[in-house]
Amino acid sequence: MKKSSLLLIWFLPISLFAAIPTQPFDTSDYFRSPARLAEVEEDISFGFEIDAGSDIDGILFASDPVSALQGGADYLGSHLAEADDAYLASRYEMLKHAFSFDGNFPTAGNTDAETAYFLREYFGQGGGYEKIGEANKALVVQSIIASDPTLFRNGLLGSDIDLSLKFYGGRIKEGFGWNWNVSLGFDGAEDLLFQYRYKDHSYGNDIYLTVGGDIGYGMYVGNKVAVGFSVTPRLMFQTSFLNSDYLSARLNASILNVFATNSYNLGMGIGLNAGIMYRMNDELAFTLDFRDVPSVRTYWYFTAEDVLNDFRFHHDESLYLTPPDAAFSVIWDRGDYHLKVELSDALSQVIWASTVEGYDYDPWIIPKIAFSYDLNSSTTLSAKLEYRMIRLGVEWNRMNVEISSRLDKLNFGIKVGYFI
Repeated sequence: MKKSSLLLIWFLPISLFAAIPTQPFDTSDYFRSPARLAEVEEDISFGFEIDAGSDIDGILFASDPVSALQGGADYLGSHLAEADDAYLASRYEMLKHAFSFDGNFPTAGNTDAETAYFLREYFGQGGGYEKIGEANKALVVQSIIASDPTLFRNGLLGSDIDLSLKFYGGRIKEGFGWNWNVSLGFDGAEDLLFQYRYKDHSYGNDIYLTVGGDIGYGMYVGNKVAVGFSVTPRLMFQTSFLNSDYLSARLNASILNVFATNSYNLGMGIGLNAGIMYRMNDELAFTLDFRDVPSVRTYWYFTAEDVLNDFRFHHDESLYLTPPDAAFSVIWDRGDYHLKVELSDALSQVIWASTVEGYDYDPWIIPKIAFSYDLNSSTTLSAKLEYRMIRLGVEWNRMNVEISSRLDKLNFGIKVGYFI
């Protein structure tokens, strides 16, 4: 069975581009480190979590995209007014396209120096750029980023809004564990307008619904060594849109067009995890986990017009893979104190960096640290550092509250959950 599955994957088109956000294959800590199932007992009949986070720029863009892009528009004018001849002349055609609505945009000169002079006059103080209006400037910023996104790398702030609602339940007993989960969420783009389309997919903001579960088993194979594996099947529904689409819809007072003309994905997938744990003593254990080995997804995509006409679905011939990863963890428990240090997302980033042009390897997301203290039998305090986020939480009588903030920019979040 294993050999035939590998052959199937080998002969089908494969892409490392994920068509949906990463959340659908995230799962609880024990199923990502399945050897730990060998010594865990847990029973949750029903639980839910609401998780929200944003930075100021994301909120401003959602509420008033034109004003949020004012900084980029100001940067554009000052940057081009001061640029040298070669830089301006090489970007004349791109700028001409972006300003096609403006009949006063300068024509090209007979030489590069003359073209650059005309552009400086246009973007300089008192020039035509100052007269086109803030809404048009926002559209220009959008258009230029689509053609030359590197131009705004130093003049346009990022944004990030995330919101999710998750329902779940499950049980772990005598090494065998299972759970179910339903997640509805919005995964915001991390850059204000630096987003892109690939084939039939947009990579920006994702709205998703996932239904799935986790099944795993862990067992001791000696006095100190445990092994485990888990399977994570998922059904997924998702649509994506770019911030530039949202900006155009807001300016044209046609926000529903973002969804009426968008493409939707309906997919199914499965992920596999395996791990080994060495327990040195009652307080200290080490784990080595192999995650997403592999996680494979396939999709059918459609538009609103497809559904209204003849309920037509188009199958995406590619298989989408989440890059595999290896995670090493140290787990320490002494009385009321609990500490876990994990190193992960190193191998998966290497694969992404070697596959996706322009991927930025980030060593700071590799270490994750989680500490908790049992204040009493019903209250636990926690602190976590992961993915450039610091999280502080309290769990009290099956209710948990967690606040978070990014370390590299102003971003705040809150998570509230309850389980029975």
